[in-house]
Amino acid sequence: MKIFTVALLSLALGFFISSCSKKCSVSFTDTNTGEIIPNAIVNAKSSYLTGEMDSNYLINANHPYAYQFTMNLNDADSSVAVDYTQYSVLGYPILTSCDASFERSVSIDTVNQNVTYKIIVNQCSDCESSILYENYVLVPKIPVGYSITHDITIIDK
Repeated sequence: MKIFTVALLSLALGFFISSCSKKCSVSFTDTNTGEIIPNAIVNAKSSYLTGEMDSNYLINANHPYAYQFTMNLNDADSSVAVDYTQYSVLGYPILTSCDASFERSVSIDTVNQNVTYKIIVNQCSDCESSILYENYVLVPKIPVGYSITHDITIIDK
C-alpha cells in the first residue's frame, strides 16, 4: 500500500509540475489597423534597409531608398513599384524573439501634422534566437513636414 501511495503522489506531482511549465506560444497572425492599407504587402528589394536610414523610417518619393520598395495590393500575383503619389511606406526595425506576433496601427493627425505608428509585439522569451523585423506598412501619402512618432510595446510571455 505504501508503494502505491508513493507512486500515486509521484504521478500527481509529475502532472502538476508538467502542467505548470507550459511552452510559450503566440498567435502568428499579425494585425494591421488604422490608416494602414488593408491587404497591402510591402517588400524591400534589400534586407535590413532600416539600418541605413538614420531613423528616417518614412519613405516617400524623395527618400533615398524609395526605389527599393514594391507593393502588392489585394493579394495580387505580382508586385509593382510603390505609387508615391498615393502612398507612403512606414517602417520601424525591432529585434524580437523567433516566436513573435505584431499588432500594428497607424493614426494620422492632420491638425497637428503628426503620424503615430504603434506596434505591440507579443513574443516568447524562451526562444533562443532573434529576428529583425522591419515592419514595413503601406499608408496613404503622408505630406512633407509631418512628424512621425513611434509607440513601441514589447510583451514577453
